Amino acid sequence: MVQFYLLSVVANLLAGGLLAVDLLEAKITAFKGMGQIVRERPKLSLTVGIVAFVVGFFLFVTPMRGDVPVVGDLLPAAAGIVMGYSLWLGWFKQKRAETASWPFIELSDRIFGRYRNAIGLAGIAIAVLHFLVPAVLFL
Repeated sequence: MVQFYLLSVVANLLAGGLLAVDLLEAKITAFKGMGQIVRERPKLSLTVGIVAFVVGFFLFVTPMRGDVPVVGDLLPAAAGIVMGYSLWLGWFKQKRAETASWPFIELSDRIFGRYRNAIGLAGIAIAVLHFLVPAVLFL
């Protein structure tokens, strides 16, 4: 469905920007102050994360007309799910400090927390490529 195509591009751009906001803020002057805005509004990250996760899931379930089921939108769907989980994890750790010692949360944070900027930049790149060349397999 075309709606999920547009939602996946927008959700992946937003989620990638939220994940890589610290790096973008340091490297690009237009992003100055965005990190503080994101940190002041933790529900923004949670909401974008949930939307990215749900849209990523539905990209697997509902392929575009004429597209190959499942693998047609593999990278945007996987990026949405990973970035959505990463944004949720950041919100969860911030709001629930006492759960930081849970083994699963510690493992997830080691994987997704350490590579937050890389995941965000990869998500932005996938969203831009998905927008520019939507008919390519895996994009």
